[in-house]
Amino acid sequence: MQCLTKFSNESLKILIKHNLLKSLIKSEIIEKLLSSVQIEQSILDESITNILKNKGVTNDEQLQLFLKPNKINKKHLFLEISQSIKRAKYCKENFNHKVDSHFLKRKQNLDQVAYSLIRVKEPFIAREIFLQLNEENANFGDIATKYSEGLEKNSRGLIGPTSLDQAHPLVIEELLKNNCGQITNPFIVEGWNIILRKESYTPAKLDEQMRMKMAYELFENWVDKETSMEYDKLNKKLSSSLSQED
Repeated sequence: MQCLTKFSNESLKILIKHNLLKSLIKSEIIEKLLSSVQIEQSILDESITNILKNKGVTNDEQLQLFLKPNKINKKHLFLEISQSIKRAKYCKENFNHKVDSHFLKRKQNLDQVAYSLIRVKEPFIAREIFLQLNEENANFGDIATKYSEGLEKNSRGLIGPTSLDQAHPLVIEELLKNNCGQITNPFIVEGWNIILRKESYTPAKLDEQMRMKMAYELFENWVDKETSMEYDKLNKKLSSSLSQED
């Protein structure tokens, strides 16, 4: 954090006021970490070429067409890609040994689930809908389109597949305890009367892609802790300096 020591107290106060200091500290920590990552230039060049190729960029003309709408120059783009490649290497080398245990802790929330949902404000309407679905075998998608009062009505009530942790805790609880195809009794979530039907449930697997995801999470968690520590130090130092000025 040597560069931040060059800021005046007034500058630090402005950064804190506008909630910019933490993001600046985090950027500095990451930049310092990645500066120690060594990758041969030939490997970087090949990786950059492959990444651009996947975006449909195979020549300078296509590159210019790609850069213009994204408001970025070639040097900045290549730097961003290089940093991304270095970050992947750093995460793999420094956090891979913790991935398995982290995955086990996170697994339930990483599982993929698809479900149908109807939500209404009035409990008696929710009860009537539940009876229609169970006793009259009404089509869930048709009912959701007609009665649901949330955005899910536009997708006939269907949500996902998505990771389980994207749902509300009470919704997660219902999804976990019910079988696929089972329609829940109406329950209340933040003022809404909810009816659910679990459509599919796919447990997460610790494949290579998931290993990298877990390594990234561990990296972010570590950086966030370091950022908070440095922020507290600077904040304390600033407070001490300002009290001495008084």
